[in-house]
Amino acid sequence: MQMIDYPSKPSERAKYLPAEVESGVPSMWYSSWNLRIGFRHIPQTIDHYARTAPDRVHSSIPIDPSNLAAGFEDITYAKFANAVDHCAHWLKGILPPKAEPFQTVAYEGPKDIRYAILAVALAKLERKFLLPSPYATPAAQAHLIRQSGCKTLLYGGPFRATIKRVITELPDLDFQIAELPDTKDFVSDEKAESFEWTKTWEEARHYPWLLVHTSGTTGLPKLIGYTHQMMVAWEAADLMPDAGKHDTIMQHIPGRRWYSPLPTLHVVGMYVALQLTVLRGGICVYGPSGDTTPGAILDTVRYGKCQALLSPPAHLEALVNDPLGLKTLRSLDYIYFAGAPLAKWAAEMLLGYTQLKAAIGSTEVGMYMVNCRGEEDWEYYCFRESNGFEFERVDGDWHELVVVRKPELERWQQTFRLYPDLRVFRTGDLWLEHKTKPGAWKCVGRTDDLVVLNHGKKLNAIDIEMQLHRCPGVSGVVVGGKGQSRPFVLVEWADEKVDHPTKLQQLWPAIDEVNQQCVAIVRMQRELVVFTAPEKKLPRNVKGVPVRKLSESLYAEEIGRAYAAYAAWRSHSGGA
Repeated sequence: MQMIDYPSKPSERAKYLPAEVESGVPSMWYSSWNLRIGFRHIPQTIDHYARTAPDRVHSSIPIDPSNLAAGFEDITYAKFANAVDHCAHWLKGILPPKAEPFQTVAYEGPKDIRYAILAVALAKLERKFLLPSPYATPAAQAHLIRQSGCKTLLYGGPFRATIKRVITELPDLDFQIAELPDTKDFVSDEKAESFEWTKTWEEARHYPWLLVHTSGTTGLPKLIGYTHQMMVAWEAADLMPDAGKHDTIMQHIPGRRWYSPLPTLHVVGMYVALQLTVLRGGICVYGPSGDTTPGAILDTVRYGKCQALLSPPAHLEALVNDPLGLKTLRSLDYIYFAGAPLAKWAAEMLLGYTQLKAAIGSTEVGMYMVNCRGEEDWEYYCFRESNGFEFERVDGDWHELVVVRKPELERWQQTFRLYPDLRVFRTGDLWLEHKTKPGAWKCVGRTDDLVVLNHGKKLNAIDIEMQLHRCPGVSGVVVGGKGQSRPFVLVEWADEKVDHPTKLQQLWPAIDEVNQQCVAIVRMQRELVVFTAPEKKLPRNVKGVPVRKLSESLYAEEIGRAYAAYAAWRSHSGGA
């Protein structure tokens, strides 16, 4: 079996690709070649590197997760492949015989390298890997387990209690429950018996592998299945017709140590752990398994000797306000923000010191293959034609990004493998086009972020939330008010000891500044500012952003009282 290493320069890749592939049309002629660029399975590629480049570094983990200053251990491909084989043999010993193909195994545990090890081991056993988020409610996790037909639940360390809470939601089902061995039991110098998986590309490219899910912001989370082919999307980008013609994130990955505070249970975490490393030549640095605090991120970047960071904006905005955090971020080669818009004030503190770039994708569409913009256009994206993306006007200058199905782009439009009956997929992303540079677009939120008031005026809630979040003391903001005459502002304060009048006094200058940018009829009112209670924290997604629908639901009673008080004030004072 011939194995081909990944060429670092786009100009060197063409010699590995037949003309049909270079033009973007995959050829059946060479699909039997097991490990061609864009047509190779991740488990086999890991084993190849373990044999041919055993000392090449795949990832790096803390020596002592409770003390990152103790340094990090680099995990070579030989050691990672050996860990996978240890895990595969352990799984084979504890899992029941397959009653049907691709049975599902779920795991909940600390945010560490075991997620990646388990993912590859389960692929070799041809099982599906369900990644329910421990951040979701027990009811939401139970829904995912039932929908996936999962009967085997694995847990790591303290997550046994989490699993027990989930299965109480499923009294009619029986489960096999087992604790996953510790990291050191897999990442070991003890040689494991080789566990070979020899399926060809054509045989296994549509095999199901990962079961991830949407955030469930508007209800129960939706299960999304990733096949082996979908998990090599970062390499399939090299088969796009315009490959090599533009600067993209793919050119920034090879040889660099990357850290992402997004947990490995998230699809982006899996991208970083498996695609960024195996297919693009990057090194995945793992942080501590506990809460993702600014301090934990800072220590991981410093002591893990990271050169690049992929992070939600909330973490970056917290770090730039700390002198050491700002200095550390400025020392990086690249910072990619993803998951939400980055506040302009935070970006301005980084520009000129590091390469600040925007990355974007979704669970259903996958990573959007975009071209990088110059420093002056750091928050804008230019989309490659092979995505099949188009923009539909929503209101005024706001547009929604949609994916239009095109047969010739099938390889790069994974969403239509998930939804084969659709001709157009609506992303729900809200965009503005650059005023002077056509074709450059800025993501300004979600269509759900548009608050339509009862007089027809619209507000982009996330824009207001970002501005108010700058106020010292504010740890979370949700703006809403659909169908009302004015928006409400739901605010979480970092210091729970501060009383509400003091909070409002400190917050009001920021609100007043935003109000000056709005027409009078949509300006925020004092009576419609609601502060959260210490025992009712705003629900957040894995990116650390408050979840709008869940937050509104949690505080529906308090918001209702605020509107009643506002109506009484208007009636008494004749206010607008």
